[in-house]
This record gives sequence, C-alpha cells and structure tokens, in this order.
Amino acid sequence: MSKESDQLYSELKAAWERYARLKRKADRTLVLEDGLAARRAWIDFQNVGDEQSQIARVHGGNVAVFPAHKMRRPHAAG
Repeated sequence: MSKESDQLYSELKAAWERYARLKRKADRTLVLEDGLAARRAWIDFQNVGDEQSQIARVHGGNVAVFPAHKMRRPHAAG
C-alpha cells in the first residue's frame, strides 16, 4: 500500500475504534449524552478522507429542501 493509503487506513481504524468504544458505552448506559457522543463519532468515521462530505454530514445533508416556486398553493374548500 502507498503511504497515503496507509495513513487513510490508520485514520479509518482509529475513527472506527473510537466509534465502537463510544457505541458500546451508549448501549451499556442508555444515557442520551453517551448516544450523542457515539453519533458524533460515527459522523467523524464517515468523514475520514472525504473533506467534501464533512459539510453535508455535519450540517444535515440528508434533509430535502423543496423549491418553493414549484409547490402548489392549497385550494380553498368550498
């Protein structure tokens, strides 16, 4: 493997291990804050090596925005 792929693998492994540790803790304690920490670790794991996706995943990239100009107004009942 190249030096870049070795570094990426190391970063992925570290991020995965951090997520796994926090996920196990959240499963054990069932405390909301522990679950949120595991969620953040999962996002960090997904973002390793993908700078462009970091913005979308951190800022709710899976939320659809409907174009207002294409939405029909409701008809009045009558």
